[in-house]
Amino acid sequence: MIKVYLSYADEDAKLVSELRKHASLLERAGKIELSGPEDIDAHEELERAVKVHCGAADIVLFFISASFFHSKRVLDWELPISEKRLGEGTVWAVPVLLRPNKRWKDAAPSLAPFRGWPDGERAVTEHSDRDTVWSDIVDALGDLAEKREALGRNGPVIGDGPVVIQRHWGMQQRPELQPKAPPPRPKADAGIVEGRQYEDLVNALVSAFTPRTLERMLQFRLSKDLQALVRDGSLTDMVYDLIREANTDGWTAALVAAARESKPGNPALIAFSQQYGAGPRTLLPDGRSYELFVNEANSLLNPTEWRTRLGEIEGQVCCIELPSGASGTGFLVGPDLVMTNYHVVAPYAGRDDLAGRIALRFDYKALSDGTTISSGREYRLATKGWLVDFSLDSPVDSQVLPNKGLVDPDHLDYALLRCAGSPGLDPVGTRSEPGAPPRRWIVGQPCSFEPGKPLFILQHPRGSALRLALEMNGIIGVNENATRVRYRTNTDHGSSGAPCFDASWNLIALHHSGDPAFYEDRPATYNEGIPIGFILERLRRNGIVLANPPVS
Repeated sequence: MIKVYLSYADEDAKLVSELRKHASLLERAGKIELSGPEDIDAHEELERAVKVHCGAADIVLFFISASFFHSKRVLDWELPISEKRLGEGTVWAVPVLLRPNKRWKDAAPSLAPFRGWPDGERAVTEHSDRDTVWSDIVDALGDLAEKREALGRNGPVIGDGPVVIQRHWGMQQRPELQPKAPPPRPKADAGIVEGRQYEDLVNALVSAFTPRTLERMLQFRLSKDLQALVRDGSLTDMVYDLIREANTDGWTAALVAAARESKPGNPALIAFSQQYGAGPRTLLPDGRSYELFVNEANSLLNPTEWRTRLGEIEGQVCCIELPSGASGTGFLVGPDLVMTNYHVVAPYAGRDDLAGRIALRFDYKALSDGTTISSGREYRLATKGWLVDFSLDSPVDSQVLPNKGLVDPDHLDYALLRCAGSPGLDPVGTRSEPGAPPRRWIVGQPCSFEPGKPLFILQHPRGSALRLALEMNGIIGVNENATRVRYRTNTDHGSSGAPCFDASWNLIALHHSGDPAFYEDRPATYNEGIPIGFILERLRRNGIVLANPPVS
């Protein structure tokens, strides 16, 4: 008999009971055994009992609603247990769209690959004949239980109908944006530098350090003694020896990462990191090389200044890791203030008890082969008053073009979060030498959004290491009241809350969504952000003025 566990919010218990009545036919036939929170004996300790029942299930049905993402039992126990077992291949999961919730895949990325029952689009409560809907769901559950029994109690969900796996690659998305696990521990470096690359690294390090600053960087960031590693000589001679030792002992990538964190704005180190594969992985249109794209972007700019600014901004963008396993992107706008989308943190609004479980991970870097060279520096939200200000998203955002109505100018889908600590005043990296400069923060400015102009996005898609999307023909245009800007630049799940920049690295928008046509199995034609000028104006009306960062 297949064990089926029902995961739902207490507020939805009455609706779920309707399913249980219909599914009783399968239970009496001996095909399934249902269990859920209501089956736990009052004398049992809740956490232990949930872990036992949910941990033993062959199939878990998740009943999606707004309340689902506010349930402590779901967020603390049922989702984490099931996500772990999904990774192990020991459970099958099915989201049931109980009540309308357009952004449920963003809040539960582990369930995003699966099409929600009953039909992948409308929720149960949106159907006029609920009995028929429940009957269809029970039929599908019976078929799924038979497949599970036939295949044994391991293996992927297969088949068609309601159980088809659907991946969301985003608008014009490249297939390398695969779902990733939380950051692994850094591995030993196998990528030594040789030939021209060796020379390039020598030149980059010599441009960035003096003998004294190189010694301090190695000592404080890598616990290495420069004098024990190199012979006396010129700075160039010492750097040659240093790289040879790093190649021999397998810590070249760590050396590059530490140097970049110590001197985040050094253009030679930034350029080397990009060609070495230690910079943010870059998504480029039309198969162009990074260098060709940079030259095109900088036809009217100073390439050195462009790279310097990019290097500074990298340290100001973070991955937001949520208790449910979902993730988003955020960026510093003050010493202890991070901006992201409200829909990223909405399930936790008013939950100060969960603030300490929301992580803000800066400096998460990986090589192009996926090897983590820095799992980053982690901050937490302030335990009290972490949600400084916010604005809801708009129902119009979920409508396929042409939209039916204007977006309310107060519906800007942003959240201003307060950190425990001041990452904007701390140096880049997990360890730093005395006197290292602060990472600082990003200042936004209004933009006219001329169609055809560049738009760049720094993001942590699917919780992965920092990635950079570049699109010269980026901006498509704005909506009727200019409260939304649409663009061609690539994003993916987990990119919500990412900063959008013009070609000079001015912050111009807050990325918040893709084309909702995707959810209706139609081609997606744009991504969408909130103009930063509207957000800054609303913050000012609310009495919040963001400070300028300290001068270098």
